[in-house]
Amino acid sequence: MDDCLSHNRLDMGTKVIAVRVGSNKALKDFTVHEALVRKSSPFFEKALAQDWVESQSRIVKLPTMKPPAFQLYVQWLYSSRLYLRIDEKSKLVDRSKVIECCINAYLLGDYLQDIAFKDTLIDLILEWSSMMYVLQAAVLLTKDVYANTPEDSLLRQLLVDLSVWGISPYAWKISADSAFEFPNAFLMGVVTGQSKRLSDIDPSGVKETGYSHFKKIKGTCIYHCHRDGPCYKSDVQVDGKHSTTPAKK
Repeated sequence: MDDCLSHNRLDMGTKVIAVRVGSNKALKDFTVHEALVRKSSPFFEKALAQDWVESQSRIVKLPTMKPPAFQLYVQWLYSSRLYLRIDEKSKLVDRSKVIECCINAYLLGDYLQDIAFKDTLIDLILEWSSMMYVLQAAVLLTKDVYANTPEDSLLRQLLVDLSVWGISPYAWKISADSAFEFPNAFLMGVVTGQSKRLSDIDPSGVKETGYSHFKKIKGTCIYHCHRDGPCYKSDVQVDGKHSTTPAKK
């Protein structure tokens, strides 16, 4: 009977820690099981395994992170699901907040070094890639992304590719009219990507569309951080507008 119940059982243990996220008025405390979060995040493993202040006080502080992002992380940690949904009938500003939370959660995952969490969020963004307002909202967050990620970040590459293949001229005009300043590295990536897209012509003479491009790569690990390691998809499901598809080999 124990063997039957052991499949996908959470190894939580009995010890808990407090995680203090944000600062000033945005400060919020969370309680999580130590064994669970240490198994998922190398950051927590290092902070709690060594003779650091955190290991003694049982409080880990994340002052630069966003509480809603960590709330999403905790939900994912215990359920292996992302509880993010876009209501297409809601106001544009509310839909944009969902995308912002998703991007902030990825930056949190980057800081915590939680690869499975980041890869799950990447797949959710890809699932939403056919919605134009999602693309525009994501691209308008490039400043935060480029300020908080390394040059080889796969989230950076995804935002560039979303811009190359998905953003309409009208969306770019809105960004220009709002005097939004994009990072130079992002603009260089978009220009390079557009040039490559225009030069790559299918032997049949038919140019690939943004829809067909993202449909082709959905379900792959092209933007995943696990490299040669195992993909999360055998265990994690995404509770968004769509569900994830099995990884292609």
